[in-house]
Amino acid sequence: MPQIVENLPKQFCYHGGYSRYCSCKITQADGTEVFYQVVYRAWKEKAKMRFHIESAYPLPERPGKVKKVDVWIILHNLLRNKKLPVPVDN
Repeated sequence: MPQIVENLPKQFCYHGGYSRYCSCKITQADGTEVFYQVVYRAWKEKAKMRFHIESAYPLPERPGKVKKVDVWIILHNLLRNKKLPVPVDN
């Protein structure tokens, strides 16, 4: 789990619904890619940025088509007290 959080800005992240975000592609030390669902949320409280992982589990296969969210956008918006990115329905 520490590796996931440390490398979060480099990972593919997407909307998980209900103000949550997910990260799902992890490259192991031997180069093997594993699809892993890490559901987290981020918020600002008492002038501090908070990050909470709610669940984490391996996926049997690659997830379907999802809209990517840049972690830096989430963090930038938190820092500036702006709304967090939400999925856009087409």
